[in-house]
Amino acid sequence: MRKLTIILIISLLLIIPVVTAKEYVVTNSDNWKDIYSGAIYAQLQGKDYKYLISDKHSSKIAGYFQEEDTVTVIESDKLPFIINYADILKGYGFDATNIKESSNTLNLHLAELSNTNSFILIDSSYGYDAVSVTPYAKLTKSYVLFADRKNIDEILQLFGKKSPQKIVIYGDVDAEVKEALLPYAPDMINKGSRYDNNIEIVQKYMQIKPTDQLILSSGEILEEGTLAAEHPILFIGKDIVPDKIVSYVKNRGIKYTILIGNELTKPARQLKELTGVAVFIKFAQGRPILGTDSTKVEGLDMYYLPSYERNISLTGVRYNLATQTIDVALQNNKDLKTYLRTTVSIFAGQERIQTAGDEQIVILEEDDRRGFSYPADLSQALAENKKLDANIYTIFGEAANFMDRELNQRVPLTIVDKKDNCEMEIKGVKFDSEIQRILISVENTGQADCFVDANIADMVISDETTTAALADIVFIEKGNSTELKIKQRMDAVDLEDNKEVHARVYFGEEKDFLFKKTEGIFALQMTGKEVKNNYMMIGIIAAALLIVIIAFFKFKKPAKRKRKRR
Repeated sequence: MRKLTIILIISLLLIIPVVTAKEYVVTNSDNWKDIYSGAIYAQLQGKDYKYLISDKHSSKIAGYFQEEDTVTVIESDKLPFIINYADILKGYGFDATNIKESSNTLNLHLAELSNTNSFILIDSSYGYDAVSVTPYAKLTKSYVLFADRKNIDEILQLFGKKSPQKIVIYGDVDAEVKEALLPYAPDMINKGSRYDNNIEIVQKYMQIKPTDQLILSSGEILEEGTLAAEHPILFIGKDIVPDKIVSYVKNRGIKYTILIGNELTKPARQLKELTGVAVFIKFAQGRPILGTDSTKVEGLDMYYLPSYERNISLTGVRYNLATQTIDVALQNNKDLKTYLRTTVSIFAGQERIQTAGDEQIVILEEDDRRGFSYPADLSQALAENKKLDANIYTIFGEAANFMDRELNQRVPLTIVDKKDNCEMEIKGVKFDSEIQRILISVENTGQADCFVDANIADMVISDETTTAALADIVFIEKGNSTELKIKQRMDAVDLEDNKEVHARVYFGEEKDFLFKKTEGIFALQMTGKEVKNNYMMIGIIAAALLIVIIAFFKFKKPAKRKRKRR
């Protein structure tokens, strides 16, 4: 009987619901940095977290709260979805308080309030870096700080109070940030692309907590799954899964993946086919309805980050009888350097009669327009008067080993018979310290007027490799010379790192088809007001010394000679 009573009591305890009050942090801001900072702060404080994604969303979020819960609303002072959301929650009967904060100061303010002395620093210009580090931040109980040259002094003040035990600098950050934090001996993660960095932080996670499950993301969406970050987040491409991602999944024993949203189903399916990994798609959620015991199936609460998506377009394709080449013109539509490789297939109806393309990966600079020329013999097809089409297939991305986008376009092939008579010569390269411009001196030595584009490749600026490019294509008449001005700020250290530069000039008679190229390594000469002043000062000093020397010899009295006695 006693045993039966004990069992009955235990059973009753299991049946009776245990209500535990929760503490929530809710972000009311149309700024992704506020949403993210609130989530990281809530995790470190052991609180539950919600965020608004629209004004209508305010009543939906309230359905998650119970009467005994307490809610702290972090409200943007300039971009809230709804004014004084805490008062609305009080109207529903919840215990809510409202904190107004500027988006410029919230991240640092919450860092001061957080219970940690471990920090990860990123540049908020790259939202995908925030998504990438979230699981590692949660695992190591680290706060994620947005750092740049403008707020590094405030961060140093914070560290003076917090005495950080561990600092990680992730991705591209300002040189001033890295220099200021050197005394703290931070771990640096910057492998050259978002995918390389992402794999590195996943590896660091795995070293602490091995797992066979990953979350798949583009890195451009905040959602509860990516913010809760129960597993490492692996980036996959928008159109194509980069080979390095496929290799990583294959070689690391990954068995299960969760895809957030249904926007990346194409690359996720490709990843499954190439690796055999299971892919589960999270595309909806059950949302509690305020004032009822019911739930409703709705879409995910997704907040889109600023996109850094590369985009190129086809602006022209033709076959040139004079050169026997297929000419392709591509436009980089973003202010982002883009790596690409193109394959051109020529069709007569459904029959593929010729394939040409890039043997190696090429670079299209920021906002650049470039022509590419591929040898091809289409004489037989043209002699038979066949109607020809060109299919342009270009894969592209932010790094040579991470090209995740594709351009696939079929167009009628135009036939032309033109010889390009442009010829250009690079005379030298200078840096004007007064206007902070690189000046490439060029001369049109050909028999035709030319359109010209140019860049300086592989410069080292603030210890990072970059390419400085001409903003707009320049027109130069035959026989004329000019200086191509490329905007590039450089300090004394940068000048020391770039004593010689690699100048490249692209040119042609047609603006859309700049096929020809001349390039070379040139000593970077100095010019500008400061240099001229230095030369002037040297001249003045030399003239003064000359005057002193002349005066010395002019007024020096000759020594009297002693006569010899006879």
